[in-house]
Amino acid sequence: MAIFRVVAQHDGEAWAVRIEDDAGKLVGGTQATTVDQIDAKARNVVAGYVGAPPDRVTLAINIQLDPALQYRLDNLEQLRREADQQIHLAEHELADAGMSVTDIESLLSDTVTNQEIAGHGLRRFPQAVAVRFDDRGRFATVTCRACLEKDRVSYADLPPEGTNTLLFRGPLMCDVCFEDIPARE
Repeated sequence: MAIFRVVAQHDGEAWAVRIEDDAGKLVGGTQATTVDQIDAKARNVVAGYVGAPPDRVTLAINIQLDPALQYRLDNLEQLRREADQQIHLAEHELADAGMSVTDIESLLSDTVTNQEIAGHGLRRFPQAVAVRFDDRGRFATVTCRACLEKDRVSYADLPPEGTNTLLFRGPLMCDVCFEDIPARE
């Protein structure tokens, strides 16, 4: 099946989405209120155009931003990559110094609030593999990134400023889906 090109631009209120086939012919357009809706809305338009189920459609999505905004996002992405590399180096150096995985995790952990998880998931923390929710010392639940993203709304019911510990490496087991989170190389 052909790859459909999707171009999305924010008009100040919503995302205007233009969809073209692989020959550059306009297939249609739609509007999305959030960037997360662009894929699904474009898939539905293309599915109707080609008469195929939305999950069989292949898209190439291009988010077009003002150059100054794109420059800022590119810089943030570079900083995140550099931070991830530094975390990786620190993990190895601390392990080489004889520290346990638990101690390394404690030294390198960061926190994320319930409010941020409910609103944005772990978007700001691309290197995090899971979150540990600690209910005032009574129990700790490890939730893998995939499960957390599927059930972000449940964090809206928790105290907004409540914190969760970000976990950056395995091996761990998710207490929600019971899948293993592998050790990061």
